[in-house]
Amino acid sequence: MYFDMNLNFWNVLFTLGTGRGVFLDKDKKYPRNKYWGGLGFIPIILCTDNYFINEYKQKQIGIMTTLPLPIFGNNFYP
Repeated sequence: MYFDMNLNFWNVLFTLGTGRGVFLDKDKKYPRNKYWGGLGFIPIILCTDNYFINEYKQKQIGIMTTLPLPIFGNNFYP
């Protein structure tokens, strides 16, 4: 399980972001950070995830997808 805070930048051409948090495993806390980026008009994003366990750096690289939900006042109808 993990908890984190994220900062996102999005426009039509690019989406970029970073996050910092804590990874919880067996009652121990490990610091964690992540970065992601992709093209703003395609909902597929390349991301990296970094954390240290027992002073060994763990680095994961993968792909994630997004689902934008346009909620603007009374203009959104599911």
